[in-house]
Amino acid sequence: MLQHIDKHPDLLESWHLAMTSLRLLNTRARRARRARRVRRARMVTQRIYHARRARRARRARRARRARRHDQRRRPDDFLTGKSSNNTLYTEEVMWPKFWRMSLQSAANEHSNYMYSAPLHPLPEDILYDFGIHIVS
Repeated sequence: MLQHIDKHPDLLESWHLAMTSLRLLNTRARRARRARRVRRARMVTQRIYHARRARRARRARRARRARRHDQRRRPDDFLTGKSSNNTLYTEEVMWPKFWRMSLQSAANEHSNYMYSAPLHPLPEDILYDFGIHIVS
C-alpha cells in the first residue's frame, strides 16, 4: 500500500493526517507524563519543605516551653552551673543547699573539673553569720 500511496492524493492526505494525529497524541502523552513527573517531584519537595518547617516550628515550640519553665526554676548555678538566669538570692535562700554539697569534691581542686564547684564557705561559717554557733 505504501509504495502506491503517492498515486492516491486522498489516501496520501489521510495518511499524513493519521501520522499528524498520532504525533500529536504522542506529544500530548509525553507532555502529560512529564507534567505528572514534575508534579510528583514538586509534591515531594513540598512535603520535604513542610516537614522541615513543621520540625522547626516544633523545636521552636519546645524551646519556648523550656524557656517558660526555666523562668520558673530556682537558679542553682552555684552548685552545678546548670542555671542561666542571673537571679541573685541572699544566703537565707542559699544555705540549706550547702548541706547537700559533697564538700570533699569541692575542696579537691583536681577533682573532675567538669563537676568541681568553686570553693564555698563551710555550712558552720554561714550559720555563724546568722548567730548560730556550732562547736565541734
